[in-house]
Amino acid sequence: MNRLLQSYSDKIEQRLERLHALLESTEQELERQREAREKLVQQYWSRGKELSVLNEATKSYAALQEDNKRLRDTQQQLQERLARVLEYTKLLSDTLRQ
Repeated sequence: MNRLLQSYSDKIEQRLERLHALLESTEQELERQREAREKLVQQYWSRGKELSVLNEATKSYAALQEDNKRLRDTQQQLQERLARVLEYTKLLSDTLRQ
């Protein structure tokens, strides 16, 4: 083979080898980026689920606070009524003793 053709052939072969190595490197980087993207998508959906749960918990918490306030008010009313019953009982007891 002619030396000039051999030289061109060698250069083409070297460049093909470099191109092949670059292609492999690019494919590896692409795979790494795909994996990173998949991980980010999973995190995104996981965060979305967490936010949904937190929103539901917030709604439940507000309802619980309202129920708690209502129960405290009811308890306060019962204590006031019991205090009046105790007062009436003492008055009745004192009246009966006289």
